Amino acid sequence: MWFIAYTHVSKTATTSGRIPQTLHNAPIDSVSFMHIDLNHDEAEIAGIKFFWPKLSEGGLILLDDYAFIGHEKQYAAINSLADELGVKVLSTPTGQGLMIKQKS
Repeated sequence: MWFIAYTHVSKTATTSGRIPQTLHNAPIDSVSFMHIDLNHDEAEIAGIKFFWPKLSEGGLILLDDYAFIGHEKQYAAINSLADELGVKVLSTPTGQGLMIKQKS
């Protein structure tokens, strides 16, 4: 995960390396918005699973390639995880997906 463009902003950090191995290095306690564009189903699922407990109620996850042609493996994996989490994924006309964390 790269946050280089935002290193000048407070409450940001840069973590480099492979996902999921480096997720525990991310000094993040809570998240309200995530934009995931990893082009790899296993890494995207690992990222969602890691950050889901940290995602605030009403928090959003934007999935860049969710329903885009050629990313069927990601689509299936994310739908499976969404079922586990008890949420739905909104498919946008651009092929992106949107997950919203509801109150528990």
